[in-house]
Amino acid sequence: MDRMNNRTIIAYALFCLAAPPLIINPGLGQLALSSLAVVFSFVLASKAAKDIANAHKSLAYAGGQTIAIVVIAAILYIAAAGIRDASPLPFTASALLVFLCVNLLFLALYHLAGRQAKKIIIGMTVILIGAYVLHNLPRSIDVTRANMLRANSEIQIIYRYKNDLYYASNRYNGIHRLGADGKIFKIHETPRIKKRDDITLWLDDNMLYFHSKGKWYCMNLDTGSIVEAPSFQADGAKHLDRRYDFLGNHEYRQKIGYINHCKIHSDGYIYFSTNEGLYRTRPGSDVAVPLIRGEIPFFDIYGDRIIYYDVNRTPQVNEYKNISFLHEQS
Repeated sequence: MDRMNNRTIIAYALFCLAAPPLIINPGLGQLALSSLAVVFSFVLASKAAKDIANAHKSLAYAGGQTIAIVVIAAILYIAAAGIRDASPLPFTASALLVFLCVNLLFLALYHLAGRQAKKIIIGMTVILIGAYVLHNLPRSIDVTRANMLRANSEIQIIYRYKNDLYYASNRYNGIHRLGADGKIFKIHETPRIKKRDDITLWLDDNMLYFHSKGKWYCMNLDTGSIVEAPSFQADGAKHLDRRYDFLGNHEYRQKIGYINHCKIHSDGYIYFSTNEGLYRTRPGSDVAVPLIRGEIPFFDIYGDRIIYYDVNRTPQVNEYKNISFLHEQS
């Protein structure tokens, strides 16, 4: 009996760990691991149900298990009600109740169908898990693509001085200047950005501060002279307020809404996204040309393609191909 109880406890634990990730948009890796865990929990539950049925203790076992699981689930629901933030407790409680039904079903099958119960349970497991995986596979692929896009997207720090934009990136070395004519020049050699939250570039009036080889330096954008700035400290809060200050008309910026993501591309245009869509513009321009309508929190550009994430589309990761065609239309 102890062995049967241990199998049942392990089966419940596996199912409760695997079930919530299956519900909350799993990526491909999570879908595979959770599905395997659910299958293994079914195997353990089936073996425990078979041993209990053979020992002729089905009724007592079913009654004791039902009381225990219902009480535990009720405690979890009550505890979750007192937590304001999102909590995994309701998912765990629901998983316990679902797996209780699974256990009782397996027990009834072994009690009623005898030797045929194993075949029925195998068939049910294959159909249920297989159908679930096939149904969620497109969504899991989309989630995985979105995670990869978010993790691998280019990081840029961008500042505007007069009609030029100065920026650094994690994909290439150096500080670059994008002029109003769309031409890009590297004005100084610096290391590329290593971490997404690093502040390696800062603008204060006409003084451009940059971090290189463990030190801060200051470049006068009017004269081009560079000196060390050992006492300089970047203000992260102000950085977030100023990094997308590239549109000449602040009223127009308010009209298009908060800018979620921004990127300077090698074609000399600035591409940026809001909750209304994806746009492109030139430095100092008072208007931006809409390219894609949608709620787009982030995107990236590879060669002639824009890969973007749209919250309200299915699939959510999409492509805008042939940017060069836009230049021909300009």
